[in-house]
Parts: sequence; C-alpha cells; structure tokens
Amino acid sequence: MEADPIGLVGGGNRIFIYVNGNPVNFVDSKGLYAELLGKILEEFVDIGVTGGVGGIYAATCALEFCEKKVVPNRTQITLKCFEIADRKGITGTAYDLSAYIRECDTKCYKITHKEKFKNICEICE
Repeated sequence: MEADPIGLVGGGNRIFIYVNGNPVNFVDSKGLYAELLGKILEEFVDIGVTGGVGGIYAATCALEFCEKKVVPNRTQITLKCFEIADRKGITGTAYDLSAYIRECDTKCYKITHKEKFKNICEICE
C-alpha cells in the first residue's frame, strides 16, 4: 500500500485513504480526488452542493466530468445522476428517486456551466 500522493492536503489525517474511502466506485490515479472535490464543494456552496443527497451527488457528478475535462450537456448530466444513484444504491419511492435525480441534475448543470468550473478543471474550449 502506498500513501496518498498529496498527503494530508486532501483533508483528514489518514494518508492512506483513497478516493474518499470509496475505491469500489472511484479511481484516482493522480491522487487528486479529494483536492478537486474540496474545490468544487468550496466554490459552489452557494448552489447547495453540501446539502441533501442530491446536492452532494451533484458535486460528485461535477467532479467526474471535471476529471474528464468535459463540460457536459444536459443528457450526459442526467445519465450521470442516474449512474451515481445506481452506484450508491439510492432507494425509496419513485417520487424520492425522481426528486434526487432532479436535484442532482439541476445542481450539476449549474456547476458545470459556470466559468469557475472550467477554471478549476482546467478545461479549454
């Protein structure tokens, strides 16, 4: 096992943590997952990325597009929110799932279509 390449910069006090403790769902070959997620949470707190399941997964949605250096279209975002819901095992009534997808979709779109998202993720268009 190898220590996280960014050490304690990613937050927390465990240098052997990998992709926020979720290696089943994420890969972080450069050791930057926590750093990028932290920037997204910090920069887009006004959009509500730290509140509610949909908001938190909207940040995850944006992070995954950031890692690919892509500004997604609406269809890509909706599909990503469904994929995250499936990966995370989001359950409940059809109404609950619909509300989660709608919140994730709306907030992820708002994040990924702001100029500061492109700057954080170093996306050139």
